[in-house]
Amino acid sequence: MYNEGENMLSEVVFRLDAGKKVGLGHLSRCISLADEFVSDYDIRFIIRTDDQNFIQSVVENKGLSGVYRNFLFIDDYTSIKEELDTIINEISEDSLLIIDHYLADKEYQLYLRDHNVRWLQFDSHAKNELYGDFVLHASPGATSELYQPLIKNDNATAFLGTKYVMINEIFSKMRELAKPRQSIKNIFMSFGGGDDQGAILKCIHFLDYKTLGNVKLKIFTSDKNPSLQEISKEVKNIEQVELIVNCNEIANEMLISDLAILSPGTLSYEAACMGLPMLIITTADNQYINANGWDKLKCGINLGHVNNFNKNDLNTEIQNLINNPNILNDMSLNCLESVDGKGPKRVTKIIKSKL
Repeated sequence: MYNEGENMLSEVVFRLDAGKKVGLGHLSRCISLADEFVSDYDIRFIIRTDDQNFIQSVVENKGLSGVYRNFLFIDDYTSIKEELDTIINEISEDSLLIIDHYLADKEYQLYLRDHNVRWLQFDSHAKNELYGDFVLHASPGATSELYQPLIKNDNATAFLGTKYVMINEIFSKMRELAKPRQSIKNIFMSFGGGDDQGAILKCIHFLDYKTLGNVKLKIFTSDKNPSLQEISKEVKNIEQVELIVNCNEIANEMLISDLAILSPGTLSYEAACMGLPMLIITTADNQYINANGWDKLKCGINLGHVNNFNKNDLNTEIQNLINNPNILNDMSLNCLESVDGKGPKRVTKIIKSKL
């Protein structure tokens, strides 16, 4: 696709997953990166999805179609071979491919390499061999020691750790208004916009509302959550709880909250950028490295997986933070220090210097 030594780049092509099942995290961080490339290069998206209408509505609602006009959708029934052929046919010799999905195994990557494709690979597991020109894993648990044996391209550039977090510009801007939390009046709860694996319902059942007292709980989800009807029924008569569906003001809601209960994906990066301490419940295996990383940085407290986290732990940790504002304050400061919102700019600047 290109000759070694050439230093040209005219377009950036994003291949990502988004939909009801996988949610919108991949799309969100790819848009954050695309926003930094769009002034200099053509941008295109190849999106594998289980619901094209849903993703198209998201694109329209976010106003993305006015900025990024080239969206190609492939469905869940498309084979890997067909997908790879599509990618090879779609990109040119002066393209950079951005991969943000979990299907890029060794064979997938070697196929791209054999066709001389240049690419950046988002990684989330820190378990697979990586052959791309760039590797990005912004997890607080991603270290050079962890990735040294995994990166098989000797010339690859690795973006590891929270300084490379892909964050929407609105969070970067509103971060300037964030202050260290010193008491808990409002709790933010969300596990993304898709299937939350029953996490919200479990938390609703586990929470001790008498202990919460006057603390308010806002729950954020979307109309794509398969448990929405049951969630609505459960919270209807709980005075401290407000359910908000399809919220477009997540940054502001995080800003006015004092504690978050969430899954350690994109939401956790956004919360950290806003200085919001976290109680973390994992809903997918690839989130363990994030959950443990946030816990180690003392930005959050890892409560475990949705299938086995403990009712007593949830309520005890909330009460401990209510009773110990100094701990809450330290967690908030750690969050602000870990994510400054400049990750997309750092990554694009380095990529441009190398291509």
